[in-house]
Amino acid sequence: MDMSSVLEIALQLNALNVSWQFNETYREVRNNGSLLVKYLSVTLL
Repeated sequence: MDMSSVLEIALQLNALNVSWQFNETYREVRNNGSLLVKYLSVTLL
């Protein structure tokens, strides 16, 4: 394996990890949506 293919695999894994974290965050945000809205309205106002 040369360096470029290693980099490519690392980038793909990183992208998967990021999207997984995003999905987890999204799920939590959806579950705690009302809390988030309250928090945002407090910080924005």
